[in-house]
Parts: sequence; structure tokens; C-alpha cells
Amino acid sequence: MPELLRSAKLAVEKGMAQGRNETYVKQLSDYIIPALVEALHKEPDTEICASMLDALNECVQISGPLLDESQVRSTVDEIKQVITAGVSRKSERAERAKAEDFDAEEGELIKEENEQEEEVFDQVGEILGTLIKTFKASFLPFFDELSSYLTPMWGKDKTPEERRIAICIFDDVAEQCREAALKSDNEVLGPNHNFLPKIDSSKHKEQTASRMVNLLRQLQQTLPPAALASTLSSLQPQQQPALSYFVICTMCMH
Repeated sequence: MPELLRSAKLAVEKGMAQGRNETYVKQLSDYIIPALVEALHKEPDTEICASMLDALNECVQISGPLLDESQVRSTVDEIKQVITAGVSRKSERAERAKAEDFDAEEGELIKEENEQEEEVFDQVGEILGTLIKTFKASFLPFFDELSSYLTPMWGKDKTPEERRIAICIFDDVAEQCREAALKSDNEVLGPNHNFLPKIDSSKHKEQTASRMVNLLRQLQQTLPPAALASTLSSLQPQQQPALSYFVICTMCMH
């Protein structure tokens, strides 16, 4: 699907589509994206679901501003469904792990399923990043709807990968929407910014630490000194080079 849409767009851009223009790309996009969303809604297999989300993300990237509000709406609604289904599957796996007949073989199976689930969430993060970068502040009403689905990904019961994905999503919002995003930093960092320590505990990769620094930079004007002090105190020794200098400098600005 993405290859077909990409080929059509390139043909139009290079004048090789014999009289066809951007309207043709729009018509093709109007057919492909709803079909992908509908197929995704019916797909129970997590591995296939991740692949379909990847394809949908590519189509959104190619279509860009050609997407209309109804297509964005259907995509956002499906993302909600994907997240909800993922949470449900994770809960079911947790129950399986408590069963009396749980053994090493079942443990390996659950581990594999968890990894597939994280790939689904990773693709959710990718497509949300694309939508945020494409529509910027105009996407915020949709993001507000999604925040209740995304904020739990900060939780201590979540994996480092899930928290990494959440950091990347909120970093994209803060960077692309800037002033508008700052108004809702309680959604990002929680009431009284009490999600900051949870965010810090997830910085197991250099990329995550970098995104966290960027997120703090975007929100620094609204962060009180107490929240920054909490952030600094929660850092692990290996994390301090990435964040402590920035946090200290920001505290000095208040």
C-alpha cells in the first residue's frame, strides 16, 4: 500500500502521470488509508498489527497535509483501540504468569508476546509522531483525547521501552506545538509534576535520555524548582551526565 501511494505521488511530482495532479494522490490516499484502518481494526495478531501500523505510518507520511479531518479522526480512534487491546492482552499475560502450571516454556512465550506488544506500541509512537509533526498545534485536540491512554505509560508497572515511547511522544508534542503544548504540561508531567521521577527511571538508553533532556528544555519555563530538584535527586549515577548539568542550569534560571 505505501509503495503504491509513494509511486503515485512521485509520478505526479515528476510530471509522469499524464494529466493527473495532486487530486489523484488525494483520491488514492482516501482509498488506501481508510482500508488500512479498517483492516487494522479486525487484526488480532500483534505481529501483523505492528506491520500494519508501520504501513499506515508510511501512508500518513506520504499523504501529509492531504489527510482530511475524518481520516485523522479514524486513525486516532484506531490508535485508542490498539492501545486498549494491548493493555488488555498484557493483563491477560500477567494472569497467565500467576497460574499454578506456569513453567519456563510459558515464561518464554510470554516474554516473546511482550516483545511483540512493545513493537506495536513503538509503531503507535511512530505514527503519533508523524501526525504531530504534520499537523502541529492543530493536532492538539486529538492529542488531548489520547493523553488519558498515553499518560499511564509513565507508570512504574510499565516497561522501560513503554516509558521510552511515551517520552518520545510527549517530546514531539512539546517540540512541535511549543507554546500550545506548555499549557497542558500537567498532562505530560502529572499533577504537581510528580511523573518526573517515573520518567527518569526509564532512561536506560542514550536516545531516551536525549529525548528527556529535550522535553525538559521545552517545558523548563513551567517547571518549578522543586520539580527540577526532584528530577535531579532521582537520577542514577550513569544518567547524571545526560541530565544533571541541564537541570542545575535550569534551576539557576528560576
